[in-house]
Amino acid sequence: MKKIFFFSLLALGVYAGTSFLALDWDILREYSAGKKLPEKLSAAQKQKVKMPGFMIPLEDYAEMTSEFLLVPVPMACIHVPAPPPNQIVHVKMKKNKQVPLIFYEPVWVYGDLRIEKKKNIYASSLFFLSGDDVEIYDE
Repeated sequence: MKKIFFFSLLALGVYAGTSFLALDWDILREYSAGKKLPEKLSAAQKQKVKMPGFMIPLEDYAEMTSEFLLVPVPMACIHVPAPPPNQIVHVKMKKNKQVPLIFYEPVWVYGDLRIEKKKNIYASSLFFLSGDDVEIYDE
């Protein structure tokens, strides 16, 4: 509980006066590579967004991370088969900021979303989010 309260206080300080567009996974599912970009998704590229999801780390650090995949379901397997590319958001925190790695709880990730194909040894994604912060999902 202390951890949640601490991150909530951090979020209040960082985001006071800033408005974020909440994106859900249905909007991302509408897009496939090579297809016309849905209007809502196109608009999202021009403003700050927040995305709910579950973290899959791309680094070996035990408690903190600066880069991870965001997926819509807990413990999504990034081995074979990985979720489809329109259901994975590659997140890299700005200035290599380290955030707590939260495996079993949903989180909000705040930042700037781009339509950008990314591929790593684990999976391919169609979206890249330059992250400002992460907080426990509490809605």
